[in-house]
Amino acid sequence: MLIFVVSSVNIGNEKIFLGGLGMYTKKVAYFSMGTGIYSDFLTYGGGLEILAGDMLKGVMDGKGIYPMTFIHILWKKGYVTQKVNEDGTVRNEDPDFNNWEEYLVDTGKSIFVKIFNEDVKLKIWKLKNGPAYFLDADIPENNHFRNITWYLYGGAWDDREKERIAQEIVLGVGGVRALKELGISVDYYHYNDGHPAFAGLELISQFINETNFENKSGEELFNEAFMRVKKMTRFTTHTNVPAGNESHPISVMMEVGATLGLTYDQVKKIGGEPFNMTVASLNLSARANGVSRLQVLAAREMWKDVEYLPPIIAITNGVHSGTWRSRELESAFNRANIDRIYNIHLLNKRVLIEYINKTKGVNFKECNLTIAFARRATEYKRWLLIFKDREAFEKLIFKYNVQFVFAGKSHRYDTDGQKFIAEVNKISKVFPNNVVFLEGYDISLAQKLVSGVDIWQNNPRVPLEACGTSGMKAAMCGVLNVSTADGWWREGCVENVSGWTVPTPKDQMSQDEVDEADAKNLLHIYDSIVVHEFRDRELWARKMFAAMVMSQQYTTSRMIEEYFVNLYAEP
Repeated sequence: MLIFVVSSVNIGNEKIFLGGLGMYTKKVAYFSMGTGIYSDFLTYGGGLEILAGDMLKGVMDGKGIYPMTFIHILWKKGYVTQKVNEDGTVRNEDPDFNNWEEYLVDTGKSIFVKIFNEDVKLKIWKLKNGPAYFLDADIPENNHFRNITWYLYGGAWDDREKERIAQEIVLGVGGVRALKELGISVDYYHYNDGHPAFAGLELISQFINETNFENKSGEELFNEAFMRVKKMTRFTTHTNVPAGNESHPISVMMEVGATLGLTYDQVKKIGGEPFNMTVASLNLSARANGVSRLQVLAAREMWKDVEYLPPIIAITNGVHSGTWRSRELESAFNRANIDRIYNIHLLNKRVLIEYINKTKGVNFKECNLTIAFARRATEYKRWLLIFKDREAFEKLIFKYNVQFVFAGKSHRYDTDGQKFIAEVNKISKVFPNNVVFLEGYDISLAQKLVSGVDIWQNNPRVPLEACGTSGMKAAMCGVLNVSTADGWWREGCVENVSGWTVPTPKDQMSQDEVDEADAKNLLHIYDSIVVHEFRDRELWARKMFAAMVMSQQYTTSRMIEEYFVNLYAEP
């Protein structure tokens, strides 16, 4: 229930939130596999978890306005650190240090879940300064399954599918039970991606087990439980790439313990066969949202045949300004002091360049246009696009001394993604003072990059990017974006004012032709516009300020308000 009025307008078929005051009474439990809160608290891998962490910090900024509780897993060994060997190959290593004990306090409470019919005890930890709880299986009481919560997205078991199912039991089933044990009442259960879908099975199972059958059949009771759970469930879908929407054979789920006494047919009704975690989350939800307007259109088309499909609305992601923009820069922006903004950026750039030169033993220069490409290493993000027209690329290097900084990770088992990293590293050996790959991409390095480079480059194959929040963080710091027309940039860009958009190729072109056209257009933007405007300090400073103004649409405070106004509304 909303106490104060919130203003909005309709643009096309979409309601756009404008702003307002809020005091909300509906209590929300937000489930996410991981969360990126602090750089040395290694419960994050990439954008999905950073979004959850930014959202938590936005809720804490609200000082009680938003009644939200966050449920995560405590990943004792974090995600993965990737380093490049002398021969250019990429190796996976455990992180050196995870400072989780600095940030968590023991609640003194625990719950149990069954994995392979064995009781696994989960200790419940709480974030010291916020409404977030973490589930931990790595305790002495667990003989066989302490390693379930070692690695975000797996890495301790030989059978990766069963390990993932076990982890999702901890999150979904364990999360629901932890909330009950903690005495936290919930009106809406919100799933960040499909990983928490087993929470819905647990809620259905609880309803069936706690209800007097009276004259109802088991199927009637299941259907009633299904609809009741659907009314209290919300879901955020993040990816339109099929590989990103995970599924499991129901027989394997039954073996591991994820079906919670529900029959094969009941589980199939929820998620299909194989059981798709995104389909299940959609079927179980009364409302869902995508994370940019373009992504929502793709999601609606992709999931149009889901039997119990809820309305999928657009709530474009936002980022936490207090994390990504310094107080000095915030102050200069609030005073519209464009000269001060430019000078702060130069100081930030100096810090970054010194870090690059010290870390890589190269000779990057502060005066040169510096471009960052930092994201997960996967095919559709096209790490190698800028190198596709080698002659045009070398012109940027040799004529204009443009500097490219790459950073990112692939998933632990994504060997193709690791090949992209290896290839960039190989190219950096040819152009050591113009191309670098920085290992150890984390929150701390991301903060250096988004505040210290001149251009943030993003070139996914349209329309496969969900949102691309790293570009929002860069814009928030006065960094201009150059991007294909995908994710948030399609709706946010003010062309040639706050950045530049790579023109979208014609629909009838093949994928190879699209890649060729995108590479040509990307390099043309740099060669014909960016390198020349960069030399005009006054012009560039105005564009930096324009980027910061644009970024004000893309904050977590706006995003959370939209969740409460639009996603958590009654169906």
